[in-house]
Amino acid sequence: MEENNKEDEDMPKEPERLFHPDEPELTSEDDPYYEYSEEILRTPDNEELVDENVRLRSQIRIIRREYKQLEKSFTIERRERERLQKRSEPQRLEELMFLKKTPPHDGMIEESILGNLIKNPKLAGQIDFSQPYLNTLFYYEKNKHLHTMIMKLGEKVSVNHLINKIKRERWYLEELGGYKSMVEFVNKLVETETITDPQIMLENMQIIEKYGLFRQCIIAASKIIYQSYEQKADNEPIVSVPEFIRDHSKAILELIPYRFRVHRDLRTDVTQTYEEIKELIRREGRPLISTGYLGLDRITYGIGKDFLMVVGALAKVGKTTLALNIAENVANQGKHVVFYSYNTSYTDLIHKLIARNTDIDSSLLKYHEKSFSATRQRKIKKATEYIKKLPLKIESGRADLEHLIDRTKNLKRLYPDLSLVVVDELQSFGISVDSKKHKPNVFYNILLNLKQMSKELNITTILNAQLKQDVDARKDKKPMSLTDLADCKGAGDVVDAAIALYAPGIHWEDEKYQGWMSVIPLALRVGEKKGKQFRLAYDKVTSSITEI
Repeated sequence: MEENNKEDEDMPKEPERLFHPDEPELTSEDDPYYEYSEEILRTPDNEELVDENVRLRSQIRIIRREYKQLEKSFTIERRERERLQKRSEPQRLEELMFLKKTPPHDGMIEESILGNLIKNPKLAGQIDFSQPYLNTLFYYEKNKHLHTMIMKLGEKVSVNHLINKIKRERWYLEELGGYKSMVEFVNKLVETETITDPQIMLENMQIIEKYGLFRQCIIAASKIIYQSYEQKADNEPIVSVPEFIRDHSKAILELIPYRFRVHRDLRTDVTQTYEEIKELIRREGRPLISTGYLGLDRITYGIGKDFLMVVGALAKVGKTTLALNIAENVANQGKHVVFYSYNTSYTDLIHKLIARNTDIDSSLLKYHEKSFSATRQRKIKKATEYIKKLPLKIESGRADLEHLIDRTKNLKRLYPDLSLVVVDELQSFGISVDSKKHKPNVFYNILLNLKQMSKELNITTILNAQLKQDVDARKDKKPMSLTDLADCKGAGDVVDAAIALYAPGIHWEDEKYQGWMSVIPLALRVGEKKGKQFRLAYDKVTSSITEI
């Protein structure tokens, strides 16, 4: 018995844990068990078998390490494949196209651009070639991916750096043909003779841009056709046809390429400014595009620049009529004008234009008991022919700032000489304000957006606005400061000029107050207000406003 106990003491102690309790896999925690097994099983007769067991265990560990590495690589590859699928969304959307044709593209020019970037690293720092926008214009995913790598390397790009980067990202490239294929592609680009003339390279980029935009237009149009045919589900919100058109119009307008953006050059700008000054001197200081009123030109310095002016007045003073007169004056100089009317009907504005050009009472164009003379009829016909030829567009409907800005940008693209935008009036946008608590912020944002639009399009925007009721409660009914403008809190930080119209004739019947209005500067970003107040003659019957 004692001998047996002694033998037990001499035997190696069995470890408490043999295998992983949940997953019976080989880990470092299983080593004590195998060491114990080897000491028990190793005898002269089975020594080779034990050694084979040790060798197999070593191989299993190696295989397991490789398996973990492969598992990690597959995870990375799966994530990258998902990323590539998202990037190739336009290609997958091509299935929507009803014309089963190959989308327009030119792979040779794409490769030429990439080859130039690799062999001429400094090109990567130039705006025409380094913009991420260019990446979206490539048709082939391989070209897109390689362009991304080149942009990340910047001016450090070289064949060796590029191949090393491809090697580091080889797990991502299976969808693009694999590591070997990408390296061969890079070598091919480098070996191919490329054009070094910057002008020709720029033209090639514009060709790629053209094809890229064509493809995006095809996709956008296909989506519109598809959604137009598709029946909406019961749980989807109802979208009106105008909203549907507006949403898709906005998406299409966003396709306008970046090369239409303005890139400034100091020397060019200085030269251009000098030429403008010489031209101004030749015109004896008069603006290139006039408002038609000398006093107003002193305030706005003419029409056609980055300028936002607010015109405030009480009801029935004539701010719509003055704005329409200015619009006609500018259009008569051959410049395009758009007039957004949210208070006055389209027909009433046409009547005002006819009345101004015929000296006929505008009310007679709506109703009269006596027949018009042949002379009057000829005047009306002549006036309508004149008005039809004016580059003036009148827009009406519900006040919607987003639509107004999108529409104006579209018109500016169609008519580059668009110089003046009139918005009548600010308070019309209050219809869409849900809470009076946030009303000042809403109107302030409207001013900011209109100012940004004026700056971006380099145009003048005239915004009509109401005056506060406090002004009407005053004894003289006369506006005096910027705070008299209704819903224009903070306007002084945004607008370039603010004026108020004062017509005492609507308050008092005294003859001396009739037939004129006063233009009062409330705030000017440049220059002094002093000495710039002036009067205008106002014939309310014929909607004609002239200088006194």
